[in-house]
This record gives sequence, structure tokens and C-alpha cells, in this order.
Amino acid sequence: YVYGLSIDRNSVRQKQQENLDMLIRRLESQQQSQILFLLANRNSGDTASQAALMQQQQQLAKSQLDSLRKLQSNGRIALEMNPENATLASLPELPLEDCDRIVVPPAPGFVTAVGAVNNENVFIYRNGRTVSDIVKVAGLREEADPDQMFVLRADGSIVSRNNAGGFFGFGGFDSLKLMPGDALVVPEKLDRETNRNFIARQLKDWTQILSQFGLGVAAIKVIKDL
Repeated sequence: YVYGLSIDRNSVRQKQQENLDMLIRRLESQQQSQILFLLANRNSGDTASQAALMQQQQQLAKSQLDSLRKLQSNGRIALEMNPENATLASLPELPLEDCDRIVVPPAPGFVTAVGAVNNENVFIYRNGRTVSDIVKVAGLREEADPDQMFVLRADGSIVSRNNAGGFFGFGGFDSLKLMPGDALVVPEKLDRETNRNFIARQLKDWTQILSQFGLGVAAIKVIKDL
């Protein structure tokens, strides 16, 4: 399965991990600032319930940051191949480095839907199946944010609603044809100040995070709940 071919590189892994560590430090600093802001602006009444809520948010934030710290970049280089013409001849002329790891997998027979969907599952791949087809069978939860959906391609690249032009698919993001091994990710809306998104408000650009840090579907299951 040439389209799913992966190249993992140590130097890329190190850089991705540095970026991920920097993000965690920034989130930790922002979380501390948020706590101080809430302390300074809390109402004088009902201090017991406010203190309990504050403690709950602190514990949740710590748990989420601990989950992020466990993530490890994989060093994968996104090849950004044309899914309609993924052949050995179309592979980029990328010079190899010592210890590069190249994996050519067999073609999977499924696509995946994760995030704010009713049926978080794997679905049988059918030629011509689009994002909208998977949305229909997976179903969107009330808190889903369709405008922020993106596809994590089998080649390691990311396609979002904003960059779904060109050879990625005609007719817009909803008409994007999925390839075997692709994953549709549906984030939750992050404009509600709830305990669940206390830290997640800092993670609005899902595409940037995943592409910069080389995180795959397993990492999505951690990040999407932040």
C-alpha cells in the first residue's frame, strides 16, 4: 500500500518532541494564569462552591497535562502524495539519513471516525466513500464542531475544510474521497467554558498540532478529550 508508506526519522522525531514539550509548557503556564485570573475575579458569595469548582478544574487540568506529557512523537515525515496516483514512481526524491525507518504496509480495508461522533468506530472502506458518507453513518453529537473536522490521511498528511482544494478532492471537504486507513476526526466545540475544555480552549488549531508533532490516531484519542 504505497499511499500508506511511512518514513520515520530520528531528527524529525526530536524536533517534533521539542515542539510538543514547548506546547505543554505553554499550556501549563496558561493554565496557571487562568487559575490566578479566576481567583482574582471570583464573587464574594458562595465561596465554598467556587472553591470546589476551582479545585475540580485544577485536578482536571493536571490530569490533561499529564496525558499530554505521555505522548511521544513518532518522527513520521508526511509525504503528501496524490491519493489518486500513489505509485512508487510518485514517491518524493527524499534523501535518506542513517537509521531512517521505512514501512510499507498492506492496504487496510477500513476508515476510522473518532471524536464527537455517536458511533466512534472503524467502517468498511468502499471506493468513492466520502467524508459526508462517514459523517452519516457515524453521526455527529450535539457538541460536535463540523467546521473544525479534518482527515488524518494514511500518508501522514492532514486535510481540513480550509485546505481541501487541489487534488485532495473536488467539491469541498464534505465531498473529499477517503482512502483506506484514513481517519476522520471530529473535534468538540471549544467556545463553552466547561470543565472538559478548561485546557482545550488552548488547542483550537487541531491541524497544526497533529501535523507539527507527528501524532497519529492513538494520540488523537488523548487530545480529543482535552
